[in-house]
Amino acid sequence: MSDEAALRALAELTGIDSEYVDIWGNHHPTSDRTRKALLNAMRIDTEHPQRSLQALRDRDWVNGLRPVLVVNDAAAPYNITFHIAARHEHELHAWTLTLESGQVLHGELRPADLEQTEHHVIRNRRHHAYAFTWRQRLPLGYHRFTLEGPGTNSAMRLIVAPSHCYRPAALDGTGRVWGLALQLYAVRSQRNWGIGDFTDLKNALDIGAHSGAGVVGVNPLHALFAANPAHCSPYSPSSRLFLNPMYLDVEAIPGFHENTQARERVASGEFQARLRALRADELIDYAGVASVKMEILELLYAQFVSRANAGSEEVRRFLRWQRESGETLDRFCAYHALHEYFLAQDASLWGWPVWPHEYRDPASPQVTSFVRANRSRVDFFAWLQWHSERQLQEVGAHAWDLGLGVGMYQDLAVSVDRAGAEAWSFQDLYASEVSIGAPPDDFSLQGQNWA
Repeated sequence: MSDEAALRALAELTGIDSEYVDIWGNHHPTSDRTRKALLNAMRIDTEHPQRSLQALRDRDWVNGLRPVLVVNDAAAPYNITFHIAARHEHELHAWTLTLESGQVLHGELRPADLEQTEHHVIRNRRHHAYAFTWRQRLPLGYHRFTLEGPGTNSAMRLIVAPSHCYRPAALDGTGRVWGLALQLYAVRSQRNWGIGDFTDLKNALDIGAHSGAGVVGVNPLHALFAANPAHCSPYSPSSRLFLNPMYLDVEAIPGFHENTQARERVASGEFQARLRALRADELIDYAGVASVKMEILELLYAQFVSRANAGSEEVRRFLRWQRESGETLDRFCAYHALHEYFLAQDASLWGWPVWPHEYRDPASPQVTSFVRANRSRVDFFAWLQWHSERQLQEVGAHAWDLGLGVGMYQDLAVSVDRAGAEAWSFQDLYASEVSIGAPPDDFSLQGQNWA
């Protein structure tokens, strides 16, 4: 096989299309240059395509189990394919299935007793593929299947997915609903602080329900960049796993009305003048909104911290939520504390790709030391997420109470900003050297680059 043919086989094996057809019916073949760029971004060596192709084809056979298997929950029995060296096919192997619920199931199998589906030769050694059939219907969820025995010790994520998406009863059969679509940041009200907030969203549900709507759609509410409010596109978030605390209704946070300092600060003539100016601006003053909100949020957080030593039930609930949210939340908050710190030092340190090298790895000793030394600030960003989640949950519950046929619909960004918290936290999941987009269509004749 030539290098050119191996490169194209590599691309096909990794899911890179050989062409696309535009809206006028023209075929556009994928160039080898594009294939190489995408494969390199996936950390596949294109200088030696034949060797890379062989390594990729051998990988599953060597590993025993593929990394992931997705099955339809209604399609039982499920076939779990595994690979084993032929010389071990008559020996006993132990399997374990750990369900997402924590339940653990065990058993043994002898590969030679199962159906053989394929074979493959690696360095003159024959390997066989066998289908282990699981006959019982499994619960929905992310489970773990492991196989241990002579020549293999491998694990696989077994994802049992529903056969179809959730469908509200209002859409059954020929059911249809209509609704409102709004950009929450652009909503103005007499009470908000220059940007739409979760209370505005709750009020929009009331308006929709009163008018007979069955759904209210809203832009992505993903976390942006607290230290850089001007980075305001909801489609280029720091993380899709968390929320933008600028949508918080500050005055609705428990403790606001008991916090004399915060309440008096908001009621002051100077602060009210700032709020009037923010509401009156034709465009959203993101920096101004962040300034007034963060000023009061920090006062409320200081009061919250002061209650920690008093055994407050509110504090205990937060700590339990924080603990249950785990490493994903910790890394998100660490990123935003670091982002704030480095921007204060130097405006050119706009994101983790240009931070000092030792801080680009979330698991580095330097990041660990920073988090330890700045624990209160890291916890502040967690506290903001806690209240954002609570207020959004209240909106969702309100939609349910109103009996909307569909309820609230949230848009989802296609991906994340390459310099944000999610890309920093999960670098092995992203091909950060490339961007995705869309070819020309009726609405974007030049195509789109979604960065």
